[in-house]
Amino acid sequence: MARRRYQKGKFEIVNGRAYTLFYEDVQQPDGLLASRRVRQFIGTIGPDGMSERSARREHDLFMQGINIKRGSVAPTTRGQTFKDAVTAWRNAVAPHLSPSTVRQRESYLRTHIIPRFRDSAPHSLNTPTLQQFATDLRKTLSRKTVVNVISAIFAILDYASKCGMRVTKVSFEDLQLGEAATQMERPFFTLEQTGHH
Repeated sequence: MARRRYQKGKFEIVNGRAYTLFYEDVQQPDGLLASRRVRQFIGTIGPDGMSERSARREHDLFMQGINIKRGSVAPTTRGQTFKDAVTAWRNAVAPHLSPSTVRQRESYLRTHIIPRFRDSAPHSLNTPTLQQFATDLRKTLSRKTVVNVISAIFAILDYASKCGMRVTKVSFEDLQLGEAATQMERPFFTLEQTGHH
């Protein structure tokens, strides 16, 4: 079966109402699939509704769901996976960083980042993708560690962008990482932590 094309969809605002336009597959009576254009209402833009930025984010999330359902993924330019971006960063940027920074980033890459995004196209690491990644990490890691892991991704994507790779601009303002103090933080120090034995 042919792999279905990845589609970005189209975001539009008509009379203060935000919509996503996309194509969906519809089975014909003869069993063949045909594409039909669909308009999905997202929400009303304005003081009593949502901001345009929120609406665009909903559009991205919705389209991500559509593409997953269709079994299509963001196309990767040959030789331009996230792993390639990591390699470029390691060769050009890492040598200029302090050994402790490199050690920390390599640890995050090996443990969390590369297993998840190795074969992804750099531009597919968008807000919904990184939000889900951060949410998953928060189940086992402190907020500070998650911030450091995401910072490592941002550093690599920033350099990938300078190398001419297509990336999606995401910042910490786009992500929800929870409050700094959580139930997971210990309210006391162990003897080892204070240095007294």
